[in-house]
Amino acid sequence: MGTVRIGYMVAKELQQVRTEVGVQQEKSSRNEQGTEVWKFLWDLNMKHKLKHFIWKRLQNILPVNEVIKRRVGRGSELCACCGEQPETVEHMFFYCKHAELIWKASPIQWDGLLEFRKSVWLWWNSLMEAKARDAGKEHICLTVNLLWQIWKSRNRVQFEREVGCPGIVGMKAVQEWNEYEVARHKDERKVWEEKIKQKAPTEWLPPVEGFVKLNVDAALSTVKGVVGWGVVARQENGGMLKAWAGRGERYTEAVVEEANAILIALVKAGRIGRRKVRVQSDCKGVVESIRIGCRQDPKVGAIVEDILRLKDQFENCYFSFVKREGNCVCHYLAKFAMHVTSDIEWEEFFPIWLVNLAKKDVRDIAHPM
Repeated sequence: MGTVRIGYMVAKELQQVRTEVGVQQEKSSRNEQGTEVWKFLWDLNMKHKLKHFIWKRLQNILPVNEVIKRRVGRGSELCACCGEQPETVEHMFFYCKHAELIWKASPIQWDGLLEFRKSVWLWWNSLMEAKARDAGKEHICLTVNLLWQIWKSRNRVQFEREVGCPGIVGMKAVQEWNEYEVARHKDERKVWEEKIKQKAPTEWLPPVEGFVKLNVDAALSTVKGVVGWGVVARQENGGMLKAWAGRGERYTEAVVEEANAILIALVKAGRIGRRKVRVQSDCKGVVESIRIGCRQDPKVGAIVEDILRLKDQFENCYFSFVKREGNCVCHYLAKFAMHVTSDIEWEEFFPIWLVNLAKKDVRDIAHPM
Protein backbone atom coordinates (compact mmCIF):
# COMPACT_ATOMS: atom_id res chain seq x y z
CA MET A 1 0.00 0.00 0.00
CA GLY A 2 2.82 2.33 1.00
CA THR A 3 4.67 1.46 -2.19
CA VAL A 4 1.64 2.29 -4.33
CA ARG A 5 1.15 5.63 -2.53
CA ILE A 6 4.83 6.55 -2.88
CA GLY A 7 4.74 5.54 -6.55
CA TYR A 8 1.66 7.70 -7.09
CA MET A 9 3.32 10.72 -5.45
CA VAL A 10 6.48 10.28 -7.51
CA ALA A 11 4.45 10.00 -10.71
CA LYS A 12 2.48 13.13 -9.78
CA GLU A 13 5.67 15.07 -9.10
CA LEU A 14 7.15 13.96 -12.43
CA GLN A 15 3.99 15.01 -14.24
CA GLN A 16 4.11 18.41 -12.55
CA VAL A 17 7.77 18.84 -13.54
CA ARG A 18 6.98 17.92 -17.16
CA THR A 19 4.08 20.39 -17.18
CA GLU A 20 6.23 23.19 -15.81
CA VAL A 21 8.99 22.43 -18.31
CA GLY A 22 6.44 22.39 -21.13
CA VAL A 23 4.99 25.73 -20.05
CA GLN A 24 8.47 27.25 -19.80
CA GLN A 25 9.39 25.94 -23.26
CA GLU A 26 6.16 27.32 -24.69
CA LYS A 27 6.78 30.69 -23.03
CA SER A 28 10.38 30.69 -24.26
CA SER A 29 9.28 29.89 -27.81
CA ARG A 30 6.59 32.57 -27.65
CA ASN A 31 9.05 35.11 -26.28
CA GLU A 32 11.62 34.36 -28.99
CA GLN A 33 8.93 34.66 -31.62
CA GLY A 34 7.59 37.77 -29.88
CA THR A 35 10.96 39.49 -30.16
CA GLU A 36 10.74 39.24 -33.95
CA VAL A 37 7.11 40.36 -33.92
CA TRP A 38 7.80 43.47 -31.85
CA LYS A 39 10.89 44.41 -33.84
CA PHE A 40 8.94 44.10 -37.07
CA LEU A 41 6.04 46.11 -35.64
CA TRP A 42 8.15 49.01 -34.34
CA ASP A 43 10.07 49.21 -37.64
CA LEU A 44 6.94 49.67 -39.77
CA ASN A 45 6.47 53.07 -41.42
CA MET A 46 3.21 54.17 -39.83
CA LYS A 47 1.91 56.36 -37.01
CA HIS A 48 2.98 55.40 -33.50
CA LYS A 49 -0.64 55.23 -32.33
CA LEU A 50 -1.23 52.44 -34.87
CA LYS A 51 1.79 50.51 -33.62
CA HIS A 52 0.53 50.83 -30.05
CA PHE A 53 -2.92 49.73 -31.21
CA ILE A 54 -1.53 46.55 -32.81
CA TRP A 55 0.61 45.91 -29.71
CA LYS A 56 -2.51 46.02 -27.51
CA ARG A 57 -4.33 43.82 -30.00
CA LEU A 58 -1.58 41.18 -29.90
CA GLN A 59 -1.35 41.36 -26.11
CA ASN A 60 -5.11 40.71 -25.96
CA ILE A 61 -5.68 43.82 -23.84
CA LEU A 62 -7.78 45.71 -26.36
CA PRO A 63 -10.94 46.63 -24.37
CA VAL A 64 -13.49 44.51 -26.25
CA ASN A 65 -16.62 43.43 -24.37
CA GLU A 66 -15.44 39.90 -23.56
CA VAL A 67 -12.21 41.20 -22.01
CA ILE A 68 -14.04 43.81 -19.92
CA LYS A 69 -16.63 41.28 -18.72
CA ARG A 70 -13.92 38.79 -17.80
CA ARG A 71 -11.79 41.31 -15.93
CA VAL A 72 -14.33 43.47 -14.07
CA GLY A 73 -17.44 41.30 -14.23
CA ARG A 74 -19.62 44.10 -15.57
CA GLY A 75 -21.51 44.76 -18.78
CA SER A 76 -22.46 42.40 -21.57
CA GLU A 77 -19.85 40.34 -23.34
CA LEU A 78 -21.94 40.27 -26.53
CA CYS A 79 -20.79 42.11 -29.65
CA ALA A 80 -22.68 45.40 -30.02
CA CYS A 81 -22.37 45.29 -33.81
CA CYS A 82 -24.03 41.92 -34.44
CA GLY A 83 -25.39 40.96 -30.99
CA GLU A 84 -24.81 37.29 -31.75
CA GLN A 85 -21.47 36.26 -30.22
CA PRO A 86 -19.18 37.27 -27.35
CA GLU A 87 -16.98 40.09 -28.57
CA THR A 88 -13.47 38.69 -28.48
CA VAL A 89 -10.69 40.41 -30.40
CA GLU A 90 -10.91 37.71 -33.10
CA HIS A 91 -14.68 38.06 -33.38
CA MET A 92 -14.59 41.85 -33.59
CA PHE A 93 -11.96 41.96 -36.36
CA PHE A 94 -12.80 38.85 -38.38
CA TYR A 95 -16.05 37.05 -37.60
CA CYS A 96 -18.53 39.84 -36.84
CA LYS A 97 -20.83 40.50 -39.82
CA HIS A 98 -20.01 44.21 -39.54
CA ALA A 99 -16.27 43.49 -39.89
CA GLU A 100 -16.82 40.95 -42.69
CA LEU A 101 -18.65 43.58 -44.76
CA ILE A 102 -15.80 46.05 -44.27
CA TRP A 103 -13.23 43.45 -45.37
CA LYS A 104 -15.27 42.63 -48.47
CA ALA A 105 -15.48 46.32 -49.40
CA SER A 106 -11.77 46.99 -48.79
CA PRO A 107 -9.20 47.18 -51.63
CA ILE A 108 -6.91 44.64 -49.98
CA GLN A 109 -7.73 40.99 -49.33
CA TRP A 110 -5.83 38.32 -47.41
CA ASP A 111 -7.68 35.15 -48.42
CA GLY A 112 -4.64 33.06 -47.52
CA LEU A 113 -4.97 34.11 -43.87
CA LEU A 114 -8.57 33.02 -43.36
CA GLU A 115 -7.53 29.82 -41.59
CA PHE A 116 -5.58 31.83 -38.99
CA ARG A 117 -8.44 34.09 -37.90
CA LYS A 118 -9.03 32.05 -34.75
CA SER A 119 -5.91 33.66 -33.23
CA VAL A 120 -4.83 37.26 -33.78
CA TRP A 121 -1.27 36.21 -32.93
CA LEU A 122 -1.17 33.49 -35.60
CA TRP A 123 -2.89 35.80 -38.08
CA TRP A 124 -0.32 38.56 -37.52
CA ASN A 125 2.61 36.15 -37.74
CA SER A 126 1.30 34.90 -41.08
CA LEU A 127 0.71 38.47 -42.26
CA MET A 128 4.36 39.28 -41.50
CA GLU A 129 5.45 36.82 -44.19
CA ALA A 130 4.11 39.25 -46.80
CA LYS A 131 7.01 41.62 -46.06
CA ALA A 132 9.18 39.69 -48.54
CA ARG A 133 6.92 40.29 -51.52
CA ASP A 134 6.80 43.39 -53.72
CA ALA A 135 5.36 46.34 -51.75
CA GLY A 136 4.66 43.87 -48.94
CA LYS A 137 5.35 46.26 -46.07
CA GLU A 138 3.16 48.93 -47.67
CA HIS A 139 0.29 46.43 -47.90
CA ILE A 140 0.79 45.48 -44.26
CA CYS A 141 0.65 49.14 -43.21
CA LEU A 142 -2.52 49.61 -45.24
CA THR A 143 -3.97 46.56 -43.50
CA VAL A 144 -3.17 48.06 -40.09
CA ASN A 145 -5.01 51.22 -41.14
CA LEU A 146 -7.98 49.05 -42.07
CA LEU A 147 -7.90 47.27 -38.70
CA TRP A 148 -7.79 50.68 -37.01
CA GLN A 149 -10.83 51.86 -38.97
CA ILE A 150 -12.72 48.65 -38.08
CA TRP A 151 -11.98 49.39 -34.42
CA LYS A 152 -13.14 53.01 -34.74
CA SER A 153 -16.28 51.90 -36.58
CA ARG A 154 -16.97 49.37 -33.82
CA ASN A 155 -16.61 52.13 -31.20
CA ARG A 156 -19.14 54.30 -33.00
CA VAL A 157 -21.63 51.44 -32.85
CA GLN A 158 -20.76 50.64 -29.23
CA PHE A 159 -20.97 54.16 -27.83
CA GLU A 160 -22.96 56.23 -30.32
CA ARG A 161 -25.21 53.58 -31.91
CA GLU A 162 -23.97 54.79 -35.29
CA VAL A 163 -23.56 52.15 -38.01
CA GLY A 164 -21.29 53.34 -40.81
CA CYS A 165 -21.15 52.27 -44.46
CA PRO A 166 -18.55 49.47 -44.89
CA GLY A 167 -17.30 51.00 -48.13
CA ILE A 168 -16.67 54.37 -46.50
CA VAL A 169 -14.78 52.70 -43.65
CA GLY A 170 -12.46 51.03 -46.18
CA MET A 171 -12.01 54.26 -48.15
CA LYS A 172 -11.11 56.09 -44.94
CA ALA A 173 -8.35 53.55 -44.27
CA VAL A 174 -6.90 54.05 -47.76
CA GLN A 175 -7.16 57.84 -47.47
CA GLU A 176 -5.33 58.02 -44.14
CA TRP A 177 -2.65 55.63 -45.37
CA ASN A 178 -2.11 57.70 -48.54
CA GLU A 179 -1.91 60.95 -46.57
CA TYR A 180 0.69 59.48 -44.24
CA GLU A 181 2.74 58.09 -47.15
CA VAL A 182 2.78 61.47 -48.91
CA ALA A 183 3.86 63.23 -45.71
CA ARG A 184 6.50 60.57 -45.02
CA HIS A 185 7.99 60.86 -48.50
CA LYS A 186 8.14 64.64 -48.11
CA ASP A 187 10.02 64.26 -44.85
CA GLU A 188 12.40 61.73 -46.41
CA ARG A 189 12.92 64.07 -49.34
CA LYS A 190 13.89 66.92 -47.00
CA VAL A 191 16.41 64.71 -45.25
CA TRP A 192 17.81 63.56 -48.58
CA GLU A 193 18.03 67.14 -49.85
CA GLU A 194 20.00 68.17 -46.79
CA LYS A 195 22.40 65.27 -47.30
CA ILE A 196 23.09 66.05 -50.93
CA LYS A 197 23.05 69.81 -50.54
CA GLN A 198 26.82 69.96 -50.14
CA LYS A 199 27.47 67.06 -52.52
CA ALA A 200 25.41 68.22 -55.50
CA PRO A 201 27.59 69.04 -58.53
CA THR A 202 27.85 72.70 -59.51
CA GLU A 203 29.29 72.13 -62.98
CA TRP A 204 28.20 70.26 -66.07
CA LEU A 205 29.94 66.90 -66.46
CA PRO A 206 29.95 64.81 -69.64
CA PRO A 207 28.22 61.42 -69.75
CA VAL A 208 30.18 58.18 -69.78
CA GLU A 209 30.91 56.56 -73.13
CA GLY A 210 27.83 55.21 -74.88
CA PHE A 211 25.41 57.44 -72.98
CA VAL A 212 23.66 60.65 -73.93
CA LYS A 213 23.09 63.28 -71.26
CA LEU A 214 19.73 65.04 -71.38
CA ASN A 215 19.80 68.32 -69.51
CA VAL A 216 16.34 69.77 -68.90
CA ASP A 217 14.82 72.88 -67.38
CA ALA A 218 11.59 74.84 -67.25
CA ALA A 219 10.76 78.52 -66.78
CA LEU A 220 7.44 80.21 -66.14
CA SER A 221 5.69 83.50 -65.54
CA THR A 222 2.90 83.19 -62.98
CA VAL A 223 1.69 86.67 -63.94
CA LYS A 224 1.33 86.05 -67.68
CA GLY A 225 0.53 82.34 -67.43
CA VAL A 226 3.37 81.38 -69.79
CA VAL A 227 5.77 78.44 -69.46
CA GLY A 228 8.85 77.46 -71.41
CA TRP A 229 10.88 74.27 -71.44
CA GLY A 230 14.23 73.26 -72.87
CA VAL A 231 16.01 69.97 -73.49
CA VAL A 232 19.60 69.55 -74.67
CA ALA A 233 21.10 66.19 -75.67
CA ARG A 234 24.90 66.09 -75.35
CA GLN A 235 27.57 63.46 -75.89
CA GLU A 236 30.75 62.57 -73.98
CA ASN A 237 32.87 65.28 -75.67
CA GLY A 238 30.40 67.97 -74.60
CA GLY A 239 29.05 68.55 -78.09
CA MET A 240 25.33 69.02 -78.63
CA LEU A 241 23.51 66.30 -80.57
CA LYS A 242 20.07 67.90 -80.50
CA ALA A 243 18.15 70.58 -78.66
CA TRP A 244 14.44 71.24 -78.23
CA ALA A 245 12.46 74.17 -76.89
CA GLY A 246 8.74 74.73 -76.44
CA ARG A 247 6.20 77.10 -74.98
CA GLY A 248 2.80 76.74 -73.31
CA GLU A 249 0.14 79.02 -71.92
CA ARG A 250 -1.16 77.93 -68.53
CA TYR A 251 -1.12 78.95 -64.90
CA THR A 252 0.86 76.28 -63.13
CA GLU A 253 3.62 75.60 -60.60
CA ALA A 254 7.35 75.30 -61.18
CA VAL A 255 7.58 71.75 -59.83
CA VAL A 256 4.91 70.58 -62.30
CA GLU A 257 6.70 72.11 -65.27
CA GLU A 258 10.07 70.72 -64.17
CA ALA A 259 8.51 67.25 -64.11
CA ASN A 260 6.91 67.84 -67.51
CA ALA A 261 10.30 68.86 -68.94
CA ILE A 262 11.82 65.54 -67.82
CA LEU A 263 8.91 63.65 -69.36
CA ILE A 264 9.36 65.55 -72.65
CA ALA A 265 13.10 64.78 -72.61
CA LEU A 266 12.43 61.03 -72.42
CA VAL A 267 9.90 61.24 -75.25
CA LYS A 268 12.39 63.13 -77.45
CA ALA A 269 15.24 60.72 -76.66
CA GLY A 270 13.05 57.74 -77.48
CA ARG A 271 12.06 59.21 -80.84
CA ILE A 272 15.68 59.64 -81.94
CA GLY A 273 16.49 56.07 -80.95
CA ARG A 274 18.69 56.68 -77.93
CA ARG A 275 18.74 53.68 -75.58
CA LYS A 276 21.18 54.83 -72.87
CA VAL A 277 20.44 58.19 -71.30
CA ARG A 278 21.21 60.22 -68.20
CA VAL A 279 18.60 62.85 -67.42
CA GLN A 280 19.74 65.81 -65.35
CA SER A 281 17.60 68.54 -63.78
CA ASP A 282 18.16 71.33 -61.27
CA CYS A 283 14.86 70.53 -59.50
CA LYS A 284 15.86 68.34 -56.53
CA GLY A 285 12.32 67.52 -55.44
CA VAL A 286 11.23 66.08 -58.77
CA VAL A 287 14.48 64.14 -59.26
CA GLU A 288 14.13 62.53 -55.85
CA SER A 289 10.45 61.67 -56.44
CA ILE A 290 11.48 59.83 -59.60
CA ARG A 291 14.44 58.09 -57.98
CA ILE A 292 12.43 56.72 -55.04
CA GLY A 293 9.34 56.04 -57.18
CA CYS A 294 7.02 58.34 -55.22
CA ARG A 295 3.71 58.33 -57.09
CA GLN A 296 1.56 59.70 -54.27
CA ASP A 297 2.52 63.38 -54.61
CA PRO A 298 -0.74 65.19 -55.50
CA LYS A 299 1.08 67.65 -57.77
CA VAL A 300 3.49 65.50 -59.78
CA GLY A 301 2.54 61.92 -58.90
CA ALA A 302 0.80 61.25 -62.23
CA ILE A 303 3.72 62.71 -64.21
CA VAL A 304 6.21 60.65 -62.20
CA GLU A 305 4.16 57.56 -63.03
CA ASP A 306 4.45 58.36 -66.77
CA ILE A 307 8.19 59.02 -66.43
CA LEU A 308 8.77 55.67 -64.75
CA ARG A 309 6.82 53.88 -67.48
CA LEU A 310 8.91 55.54 -70.18
CA LYS A 311 12.08 54.78 -68.24
CA ASP A 312 11.43 51.05 -68.62
CA GLN A 313 11.57 51.42 -72.42
CA PHE A 314 15.25 52.37 -72.31
CA GLU A 315 18.17 49.99 -71.94
CA ASN A 316 19.67 52.28 -69.29
CA CYS A 317 18.06 55.39 -67.87
CA TYR A 318 19.29 57.37 -64.85
CA PHE A 319 18.22 60.61 -63.19
CA SER A 320 20.41 63.06 -61.30
CA PHE A 321 20.32 66.51 -59.76
CA VAL A 322 22.69 69.35 -60.61
CA LYS A 323 22.75 72.86 -59.22
CA ARG A 324 21.72 75.74 -61.48
CA GLU A 325 25.38 76.55 -62.20
CA GLY A 326 25.75 73.18 -63.91
CA ASN A 327 22.55 73.53 -65.93
CA CYS A 328 23.09 76.97 -67.49
CA VAL A 329 22.57 75.86 -71.10
CA CYS A 330 19.08 74.55 -70.43
CA HIS A 331 18.27 77.31 -67.98
CA TYR A 332 18.72 79.97 -70.65
CA LEU A 333 17.10 77.76 -73.29
CA ALA A 334 13.94 77.44 -71.16
CA LYS A 335 13.80 81.22 -70.67
CA PHE A 336 14.25 81.69 -74.42
CA ALA A 337 11.42 79.20 -75.05
CA MET A 338 8.92 81.43 -73.25
CA HIS A 339 9.08 83.81 -76.23
CA VAL A 340 8.82 81.37 -79.15
CA THR A 341 5.58 80.92 -81.08
CA SER A 342 5.95 77.17 -81.68
CA ASP A 343 8.13 74.26 -80.62
CA ILE A 344 11.67 74.35 -82.06
CA GLU A 345 14.15 71.56 -82.76
CA TRP A 346 17.84 71.95 -83.63
CA GLU A 347 20.19 69.20 -84.81
CA GLU A 348 23.18 70.34 -86.85
CA PHE A 349 22.95 74.11 -86.57
CA PHE A 350 22.35 75.73 -83.20
CA PRO A 351 21.93 79.37 -82.10
CA ILE A 352 25.34 80.94 -81.51
CA TRP A 353 24.47 81.92 -77.92
CA LEU A 354 23.54 78.29 -77.18
CA VAL A 355 26.79 77.03 -78.73
CA ASN A 356 28.83 79.49 -76.67
CA LEU A 357 27.14 78.37 -73.43
CA ALA A 358 27.84 74.72 -74.26
CA LYS A 359 31.49 75.51 -75.09
CA LYS A 360 31.86 77.31 -71.78
CA ASP A 361 30.85 74.11 -69.98
CA VAL A 362 33.60 72.20 -71.77
CA ARG A 363 36.21 74.92 -71.10
CA ASP A 364 35.32 74.96 -67.40
CA ILE A 365 35.89 71.20 -67.24
CA ALA A 366 39.20 71.37 -69.10
CA HIS A 367 40.47 74.41 -67.14
CA PRO A 368 38.84 74.44 -63.71
CA MET A 369 39.42 77.58 -61.68
